[in-house]
Amino acid sequence: MSRSLGRDDDRERPDAPNSESAGPSALSRSGGGEALRARTHNEDDSAEDVLENRRERIRHREREYRIRPSEQKLLSDLGTFRVVRDEDLVKGVYRGNAQLAESDFRSLRAQKLIRTISLQNIRGWKSRVHTLTGNGHSLVLARTSKKSDVKQCYYWGIVKPAEAEHDSLLYRAYLREKDRIKGEGGVIKRVCLDTELKREHYKRTNKPRNSFRRVQAESARELRLPVVEGHVMFPDFRIEYENERGELSRSDVEVATDNYRAEHLGAKLSAGFRVYSASHSAGGGIKAHYGHNLKGHVWQRENHVVLPL
Repeated sequence: MSRSLGRDDDRERPDAPNSESAGPSALSRSGGGEALRARTHNEDDSAEDVLENRRERIRHREREYRIRPSEQKLLSDLGTFRVVRDEDLVKGVYRGNAQLAESDFRSLRAQKLIRTISLQNIRGWKSRVHTLTGNGHSLVLARTSKKSDVKQCYYWGIVKPAEAEHDSLLYRAYLREKDRIKGEGGVIKRVCLDTELKREHYKRTNKPRNSFRRVQAESARELRLPVVEGHVMFPDFRIEYENERGELSRSDVEVATDNYRAEHLGAKLSAGFRVYSASHSAGGGIKAHYGHNLKGHVWQRENHVVLPL
C-alpha cells in the first residue's frame, strides 16, 4: 500500500516559526504574553501540573531550550512511540485543548525538536503526525535518564514510510489501555515497542547453538512471548505495569488495520494479545478469523473480540 509524506507543516504554514532563535511571541501559547490556563494533573497523578504555564531553561549540547512541562511530556510520548497523530497527542497530553497543543507544536518546531508531517494514503486519507528530530531525541534521552531508573527506549524519525499510517495509531491504542490499567488500580512503568522485543529475542537466538527450537523456546519464555504453530508472536507494543497488588504485569497490544489478513489477525488473537481495530479510521473493514483450528495455543475468551479504536 503506497503512502506519501508531505512536507513539514511549519514550512507550509506562513505563520509558523522556522528559526531556532524565534522570539518570545513564537514560544508563547497566546502569541504574545503567557496565557492563563485551567490546572490539570499528569497521568501519574503527581503534584506537578503538566499544563502549567511556565518554562524551564535547559542547556544541552551547547544549545539552550525553553521547555514547558507539557512539552517535556509531549517529547517523551513522541519518543516512546516514534510517530503520533495530531489529534491523539491533543487528547493524551493536552486533555483535548487543541489550542494549547498547537502552541507547543509551534514552539517545539521553532526549537527544531520535532517534525510535523502530513500523511496521505492511496484512499485519500490524510492526517498530520509528529515525530522527534535527532536533537529532540538527544534531549529526551538526557532528561529522562536523570529522572528515572526504568529503562525506556526512545525513537525518532520515520524509518518506514509505508508503515507510518499503522504506527501512528499505536499511541491511540496505548491511551485506551492506559485508561483500563489505571481504572483497575495499575501503575504503568514503561512501554516496549516490537522493535525492542525483537532485538532482545534475536540477540538470544542468533548465536551458534545445537537446537534452534530449544533456544527459540527459551527466549520466548524469558521474554514472555507466546509461540503459535512454531512461530514467536510479537505484539506491536507491550505495556509493563504494576497491578493493584504491586505485582509486575504486562499488556501486549496489537493494532490491526484493514489490510490485515484474517489468518494473521487470528494468530494475534490466539496469542492472547489485546487487538484494536482501526479499520474505521482507514475507511475499510476487517474480518477476524479467530483461530479456533490453530494448534498449540490456549484460547483466551476475553480476546475473542477485536477492540475498537
